[in-house]
Amino acid sequence: MPHPTTLVKLVRRSSPQIIEQLNATLLGKLAEDKLLRCRKLRIDTTVLEADIDHPTDADLLEHGVRKLGRLVRRIKTAGAASRTPFRDRSLRRAGSINLGPQTTEAFMRVPPSCGAYVRVDGFGFGRSVSTGSLPKRHRALPPVRQLAHIGAMNATNLKQADTQPWDVVIIGGGPAGLSAALSLGRVRRSVLVIDAGEPRNAPAVRVGAHGILGREGISPLELLWLGREEVSAYGVRVADARVTDARRDGDGFIVVTDDGEQVRARRVLVTTGLTDELPDVPGLAERWGHDVLHCVYCHGWEVRDTAIGVLGSFHQALLFRQMSLDVTLFRHTGTELSDEQWEQLAGLGVAVADGEVTGLHIDGEDRLAGVRLASGNLVPVRNLVVAPRFVARAGFLGGLGLSVVEHPSGTGEQVQADPSGFTGVEGVWAAGNVSDVFAGVPAAAAAGVTSAAAMHMDLLMADAKTAAAARTVDAGPFSGAMEAEVSRRVLGTRVHGLDAGAGA
Repeated sequence: MPHPTTLVKLVRRSSPQIIEQLNATLLGKLAEDKLLRCRKLRIDTTVLEADIDHPTDADLLEHGVRKLGRLVRRIKTAGAASRTPFRDRSLRRAGSINLGPQTTEAFMRVPPSCGAYVRVDGFGFGRSVSTGSLPKRHRALPPVRQLAHIGAMNATNLKQADTQPWDVVIIGGGPAGLSAALSLGRVRRSVLVIDAGEPRNAPAVRVGAHGILGREGISPLELLWLGREEVSAYGVRVADARVTDARRDGDGFIVVTDDGEQVRARRVLVTTGLTDELPDVPGLAERWGHDVLHCVYCHGWEVRDTAIGVLGSFHQALLFRQMSLDVTLFRHTGTELSDEQWEQLAGLGVAVADGEVTGLHIDGEDRLAGVRLASGNLVPVRNLVVAPRFVARAGFLGGLGLSVVEHPSGTGEQVQADPSGFTGVEGVWAAGNVSDVFAGVPAAAAAGVTSAAAMHMDLLMADAKTAAAARTVDAGPFSGAMEAEVSRRVLGTRVHGLDAGAGA
């Protein structure tokens, strides 16, 4: 059978009579060999559109830059244009990624097989990230993305152009804060997000954020970047600053940043998250988020079938036993086990090591190789699970009349709030880890949406009351009450259009 392009060329170059003769000859031959039972064969050269990726200007520019970069690299490899300066701007080049300004520093490790470290000024929204040989899925953001210009503004310009207070000021720009901002922006609320750039899950760039439908395994830094980009489309503003004080001011609030800037708000949403206070074991903090972990739902899959140590938590020993047959529970400073728990651990094959943990052993490839006990014994493990104490970031909340309470489990402290996020203080809501220390990324985001809906309704009711009061005051002779009295006096019993004597 000829190739379709051959048939197309044949049709274009031949007359209809020749095509008809070809058709008849082909049909006759097929019928003679009893391969086909029909009277006609249609030759259709129609081209149908399918799986076409319509280009945008940005796509064309990106592809053009990549093609040119590839061409120039080939030319230089061949020895030509050796003196011509050339800067490779291809998106696929691993190098320095500019992510915008930030004030703090965080260090994140990547898989040892990559042979590189990632240093992030701030949390990925910092000055530069050196990706080295990072796998593609672990590169936080493409080089062309500039976070600082997406819905962000300088901390010295936090006020609205019309000097009106913001409907809502959100303190904290994590999943809870940005989700709330997205919902509020979509119902045309003026929203300012003030973020200090210290996300709790910044060290988790190695394993990504999990349990997020449609974004499984995404870098937590890229997730925040995408969130900022999305909220900016609805007029939400994001400021890189740290809130040091928040207090009531009449019917609203004053929020103060670390550079002394003040901004007014009608409502305040606190989504500052929490801090993980790690056990006091030398070397533990440096490995946090790399091979020192705490959440089976966040990290369990990535450490499956490895030698896992658990520091002092029976509950976590059970959780991670599901992920590996090689689990050791370190009793550390005195974890007491009941007879029933001993039997459960034995039945599951979980080893138990007595004695205080005094340090970690790191091998030549910068990987956790074991846990050292006070006795001097070294127990080989590849990952260590710890139980940090969760402490809400709430140091500035005293001016709002908020305080933290101990979580019922005794694992940390959080701001008290009802299911809608309302704190009991008029005009103040809280969402995410600051009010639920066990909330993962999806739960924190959902809490932000719930609080946003509650705050929007609260603002609607306040606006409705204000509008009704203004109408009563300004209506004068045309007020509802005056119109009703005029109708009564003029129409009498005919007020509803009925003749008083009609029924007589």
